[in-house]
Amino acid sequence: MRRALASVAALASLAAMAPAAADAAPATPPDVARERRSALLVKAAELTDRLEDAQAGVVAAQLRRAKAKGDLAQLQNRMKARAVSAYMNGTGATVAALGAPRAYLEVAAAKERRLVTGYKAAATQAGAQQRRAELVRGDLRQATVQLAAIQAELDAVIAADDARRAEDQRRADEARRAALARQAAARGRARVGLPPGGTASPGGYAPSPLDPNALVLRHKVATERQLALMRRISFGPIAPGAPLPNGLRPTGARVDGLASWYGPGFNGRPTAGGAIYDQEGWTVASKELPLGTWLVVRRGDLRVLLLVNDRGPYVEGRVLDLSAAAARALGAGGVFPVSAEVVTAG
Repeated sequence: MRRALASVAALASLAAMAPAAADAAPATPPDVARERRSALLVKAAELTDRLEDAQAGVVAAQLRRAKAKGDLAQLQNRMKARAVSAYMNGTGATVAALGAPRAYLEVAAAKERRLVTGYKAAATQAGAQQRRAELVRGDLRQATVQLAAIQAELDAVIAADDARRAEDQRRADEARRAALARQAAARGRARVGLPPGGTASPGGYAPSPLDPNALVLRHKVATERQLALMRRISFGPIAPGAPLPNGLRPTGARVDGLASWYGPGFNGRPTAGGAIYDQEGWTVASKELPLGTWLVVRRGDLRVLLLVNDRGPYVEGRVLDLSAAAARALGAGGVFPVSAEVVTAG
């Protein structure tokens, strides 16, 4: 990729304005938090499945026991009704029954006894199943406690991860401000005729900061040029499936990796290219691309044409720092993967 970027350097007219790179913020340690969150999520899912299965087992056992008891009560009511009927009919039933073979009567009685025995056994078994299910649910109380602890730990890991990302952003912001301060100091020393880190030569001319002849409208000129360029070229979102704006063509150079965005705290401050930063502008910062490079940044089906006018991001592992408007156009926030293609006029 560096060879491709070297070829792009010849296309950028503002490359000479790139300041010295600021000290990079401390490298972010490997993202073990994501792996820890994944492990906690899997464990929580396992415990949840066990708890729900135990609860379902208890309910199923209760339903089986209720059905068995209902069937038994039905049979007992039927036998009771038959006994009452025999008592009410008295000897008539006995005389009517005398015509039936004795073996038939014994078989019918045995069948009813087996039914009663079977329903009683079913009710007993259903009760035993319910008791076993209740015991399983009781044993899973410890799993419930573990699940609550895992959920609390997961919340803590997420909070720590959010805090880490906030700290990374804070360091990036501090590094950017330090870079701006060093640039301002270097320009101030140049204004009074001091070499970097040195003192004025005896007899040398040191123009006063109040001398009108010493005033250089670098930022005003750079800002006006950038605004004119933005009016002339259709920077901003590119409709899905649409070609590049008229007059632009790809160079073949690409930048792929993680991107972030910056805005609050930097509005109104000078960028490395000299123009004043506007978080609603279609701009992007890069550590390696020459200032003035045009980039089509893609995230999924969303694309946006941006101008490289600043240096950053100052966090290890990130390749681009987008304006707030550009991040919104890509539907992104925080840190997100992008694929960028260098384009040029012609």
